[in-house]
Amino acid sequence: MPVEMERKLRSEARRKGMSGKEADAFVYGTMRKQGWKPSTKKVLAKVKPRMVFSVNESDKDF
Repeated sequence: MPVEMERKLRSEARRKGMSGKEADAFVYGTMRKQGWKPSTKKVLAKVKPRMVFSVNESDKDF
């Protein structure tokens, strides 16, 4: 369905005199308004290393 919808919206954009980035924005925005969500790749969360401080009894001189 998104491919057919995109084709129809592109022809509508041409009828309205749009081309290039303007037509792309029209197609993208209209598809988003109608509930389409672009597919994205899942990114694995990177685990940040934690700094671990060990406090020895001998370090408590202050």
